[in-house]
Amino acid sequence: MEDLSYLWFTPTSEQLGILAARRGSAAPTLCPGCTLLLRPVFCEAPPGGSCPVLTPDGLATAVADAVEAGAWIVNLSLGVDGHALARSRPLDDAFDHARTRGVLVVVAAGNHGHVGPAPLLTHPWALPVTACDPLGGPLPGANLGIGIGRSGLRAPGLRVLTTAPGGGYQPFSGTSAAASFVTGTAALLWSTAPDLSAARIRAALCLPGMARRSIVPPLLNASASLRALGRAA
Repeated sequence: MEDLSYLWFTPTSEQLGILAARRGSAAPTLCPGCTLLLRPVFCEAPPGGSCPVLTPDGLATAVADAVEAGAWIVNLSLGVDGHALARSRPLDDAFDHARTRGVLVVVAAGNHGHVGPAPLLTHPWALPVTACDPLGGPLPGANLGIGIGRSGLRAPGLRVLTTAPGGGYQPFSGTSAAASFVTGTAALLWSTAPDLSAARIRAALCLPGMARRSIVPPLLNASASLRALGRAA
């Protein structure tokens, strides 16, 4: 897996622990051999200062930067309301460019308790991810909608024990945690068959046989995806 690269837009210790903590640690550590490309889109405001507002055009530039840098998977864990980032022609073009170049785009659905359309998640190449509890039930605050149900996944996102800022471990909840699980699963699937296209990897994640008649998307099933990928390979 050393030859696969991934992008994390809003890296936190918790998210990185789910993906790339040391094997044998208390964190999930899904793909510690992956190369992580960090491309923050938010800044840390100085005391008394402020940061520029993230716009669709700015996000489009960041996605394009990730693709040009060689990322195989782009993870968007933005932590903003779906209405804050509307679809735009530059952002659609950036997602289209990612699809043309064979780069997966995984998007955290958000944690605002919103049920309905989310502009950022409606592009057909975006793979939206909402969060669930250990029994598979959607978290109360996780965003849901027809678009998420039809084209997305749900994954663990309640009090996931992972690395904490400054050391140690702490529980981490929300759709960013869930998107980390989908990103890591995609990385592991791709590592088993690196010659397959991004579309094949995406199809293995979003199995065609999954029920998609609800605002709640199917549960991530890595074993079933691996079996489907074996058939594709």
